Amino acid sequence: MKPRNVSDQCYKQGLCTWGVNIGHRQLWTKLKRNREYKNYSQEMLELAVELVQNDKLSARAAARQFSIPKQTILNKVHNKHNKSVGCPPRLPAEEEAKIVKVLIAAANFGCSLTKLDLLVK
Repeated sequence: MKPRNVSDQCYKQGLCTWGVNIGHRQLWTKLKRNREYKNYSQEMLELAVELVQNDKLSARAAARQFSIPKQTILNKVHNKHNKSVGCPPRLPAEEEAKIVKVLIAAANFGCSLTKLDLLVK
């Protein structure tokens, strides 16, 4: 059911948010958005960037061929937004690999280690 204050165009496109009063509370309803998010693989992106860097395809042609946004390809070509998302890892990769080896060796001997065992050692 469409609320009275929402236009037909907004309602059909799924872009509106509205509130419905239920007693003293307001219940917010959000409709589904039409935008698609990252529907390409990392390998396809790397291939598209490589073709653009080697001047075999333009960014626009690569975007059309691989169904990747043109600006995403250009950002990768010009090394923009190349930082990783989130906090940096607390353990270096080498230490993590050592811990994994110890855990696998302990499991092979039939001795399971707890989190406390790992923290003590």
